[in-house]
Amino acid sequence: MRLLRLIAYVVERPLVPDVRFDLLALSDADSTLKFRFDVAGVQALVSALRLPVVILTSSHDRCLSTEALCITLYRMSYPRRYYDMMATFGRSRESICRIFNDIIDALYSKWNQVLYFCQHIVADRLPAYSSAIVSKGSPMEKIFGFIDGSKFETCRITQKRSRRQLGFSDLQRLLYSGHKCRHCLNFQAVTAPDGLCVHFWGPMGKAHATTPRCFGLAS
Repeated sequence: MRLLRLIAYVVERPLVPDVRFDLLALSDADSTLKFRFDVAGVQALVSALRLPVVILTSSHDRCLSTEALCITLYRMSYPRRYYDMMATFGRSRESICRIFNDIIDALYSKWNQVLYFCQHIVADRLPAYSSAIVSKGSPMEKIFGFIDGSKFETCRITQKRSRRQLGFSDLQRLLYSGHKCRHCLNFQAVTAPDGLCVHFWGPMGKAHATTPRCFGLAS
């Protein structure tokens, strides 16, 4: 009898708005607030990233590359939930999630060689970067960027005794930030004077912002 009740139980799902996403219908102001790029900037980014015209996920979600990139940009603007995105893109949370994951995988596969540290760009612009910083009053002439970081809060991880016996690190201690007094993943970046994030690394666990010295980024 209990099994019949479970079978008959209908899970109520959120309604998917009957809208169709059109980037060209947005103003530059709205596009910048939603995606951090104006309309022309999003279109230029699609071309620069060499995305295919049509994106097809493994679950047969189909959309144009412009919409797929907008989903990615919108999701990465903090804070943003998949439910919040339904009204903009007229898709279910599951579909938006699959498209976002596919685009992230595609971008990483294509650009992973330059994603963390694009050496040739930094090498070519080092004199310009250091000159720009000196012109703003810096007494040091060998600085080319500024270290910054982002923290993404996580749940407190349950540390199993068996993991300690196998020699694994204490994940609770590793992910705890004394600065924010919470568990989180810590990503660090180096931002250049022209606004480019020229170096990414992470998650760094509880490591301090001076950690890049250990990797040779700081002399």
